[in-house]
Amino acid sequence: IPEAYTVPESGRDVWRTFLIPAPLQTTRYVRAIEFRPGNKCVHHAAMRLDSTPQSRLRDEGDPGPGFGGITPPDTARPPAGHMLNWLPGRAAYRSPEGLAWPFEKGADFLVQLHMQTTGKPEVAQPTIGLYFTDRPPTNHLFAFSLMVRTIDIPAGATDYRIHDSYKLPVDVHLLWINPHAHYLAREMKGWARLPDGTQRWLFLIKQWDFNWQGDYSYREPVFLPKGTSLFMEYNYDNSTNNVHNP
Repeated sequence: IPEAYTVPESGRDVWRTFLIPAPLQTTRYVRAIEFRPGNKCVHHAAMRLDSTPQSRLRDEGDPGPGFGGITPPDTARPPAGHMLNWLPGRAAYRSPEGLAWPFEKGADFLVQLHMQTTGKPEVAQPTIGLYFTDRPPTNHLFAFSLMVRTIDIPAGATDYRIHDSYKLPVDVHLLWINPHAHYLAREMKGWARLPDGTQRWLFLIKQWDFNWQGDYSYREPVFLPKGTSLFMEYNYDNSTNNVHNP
């Protein structure tokens, strides 16, 4: 990122988005991307592209490097179907064969950092490596979400559950999955019910930890035929029994 950012020694977590002006004079295809945080205070990072001036205007209107806020502009999005995220322990992200993503001419590259205080000032200035290919994608990815945002967990509740489901209208090859929740989540699971009634697990996290999260790639694409129903269920614990409850 063009300018380092100093995280204060104490206080609330910092969410900051940094804009890197596009260096490309023509659209290029990216086959892999590597993120290096440069400081242990970086909890995770989300990388996005913005082909509009909206993120640039936010950056210009906020003093200091980057701009604040958990939510970047709606115009800042990952390439269709890809999840350009970094989390501790994450290696370089490599696109599957035939699924390189376009870095469009003129697009700005955005890096949103979630940073935590450590008891002393921390200087964050991550670096990003892009690995290009001359081969355009031969297929197209599509990402969709099973999620619930209307979450209202009563004080002391130990077993608050949310659900969502979706029926596939076409055959699908599932490549990766991105379970995500915050501090109060305890157990997370997702599964598929095939048209013949067979149940197939897609993920199961029995002890969710907000400090160790990520998206997961399947060793082999998971074929799900048309008519398969997908389900998610998250369990939350808002009691003092939850050691992660802030």
